Amino acid sequence: MPRYSHVLVDLDGTLVDSRKANMEGMLAMFHRLRPGQEPPCDPDPLFGVPWHECLNRLGFLGAEHDLASKAWLEEVVARSGTVRPFPGAVAALRCLREHGIRVTVVTARLRHGPDIGDLGSCLPLAFSPYVEGAICADDVACPKPAPDQALLYLERTGARREEVLMVGDSMSDYSCATGAGIDFALAMWGTALREHLRCAHHPLSPMEVVSIAVGPRHEDEPWMRWTREMRAIAQSGLAYTENPFDRERFERLGELAAEMVALCADRPLQAVRGALSLDSGYATPKVETRGAVVNAEGEVLLVKERSGLWTLPGGWCDEGQSLRSNTLKEILEEAGMEASVLRLIALQNRNLHNTPRYVHDVIKAFFLCAPGRWAFAPNNETVDCRYFSEPELQALALRESTVTLGQLQMCLEAWRNPGMAPLID
Repeated sequence: MPRYSHVLVDLDGTLVDSRKANMEGMLAMFHRLRPGQEPPCDPDPLFGVPWHECLNRLGFLGAEHDLASKAWLEEVVARSGTVRPFPGAVAALRCLREHGIRVTVVTARLRHGPDIGDLGSCLPLAFSPYVEGAICADDVACPKPAPDQALLYLERTGARREEVLMVGDSMSDYSCATGAGIDFALAMWGTALREHLRCAHHPLSPMEVVSIAVGPRHEDEPWMRWTREMRAIAQSGLAYTENPFDRERFERLGELAAEMVALCADRPLQAVRGALSLDSGYATPKVETRGAVVNAEGEVLLVKERSGLWTLPGGWCDEGQSLRSNTLKEILEEAGMEASVLRLIALQNRNLHNTPRYVHDVIKAFFLCAPGRWAFAPNNETVDCRYFSEPELQALALRESTVTLGQLQMCLEAWRNPGMAPLID
């Protein structure tokens, strides 16, 4: 079950990099019609606000409104060459659709706006195959920052608030989402906000929205929360106590945590004891590395484990290894390839993305790697090793406790987009 089954996404500044054209065009229009004057307000917060409201705040009222609109449009069209989708935006929408998540644009653009192609369209052609529709500023009485556009979506679809995520770059988007009672993700790749917003998510790239949306809900059963805390208290207590009576108490607390997991998860007690005793000392997350080797055709290298499931080469970070060296070691051992690390793709909390959830936390480090000499032979961990294209991944039986389809798509998008920033939970 994905964390969100509906995503509302802003257009300008979130999917489309149109800030330069709009803001420079607005200032050029102002100075053309108000020579020698400066705008009466800070222009930056006006980005993402409906045109008519921007013009009102700039002091263009009454008869001047149509004149200013025409002049602004001319200036924006003159800068249309700077307007393009953000890197990864189209891929992110495609991935969301493939995961069955409904995506709708919520924009300050007008449905019945000027006929200037994609520059004025509420649903540009690049996005239309992956988006169900758009809710525009003139579809409601009070557009963003009022919550009306988000509320209209909830009314039309019957979606529950907890199922919906809104993604945007401005205070206008934030206010719309919070006013409607839905989670908000601030598009860090497009925002110009100087203040920190207390929102649910701060994705660094469009593809990170996919990871957020398709990941399992970060909601534990009460017994899971209790056992995680009991285990951490017991492990840290055993690391530091010198009192033999306290040691007995902490050991018993750890045993109770194991018994609770065994009962609630219907697992053998001995297996649970083993899982909970993976570490000693102060309770901290374990570290796992995964290497995404991608060839020139954009295919990713996967290994087939003895279980019959496919995954990226990788595993626990061994003592004495760095993240880079451990990644290369695992690729060589499991895939028989002498790869090289290109860059970091992501640092993720495993329990936010993979199932089943562990009682202990794991930090997963994904690295993009270049292929090298390759001589695979079946071994005690893997029985096959092959390259797969992105469409072929859809039908594979993946070991989702180590890698999901969304994580593989994230790795391929990093290969396609060299400028993609690392995704960090």
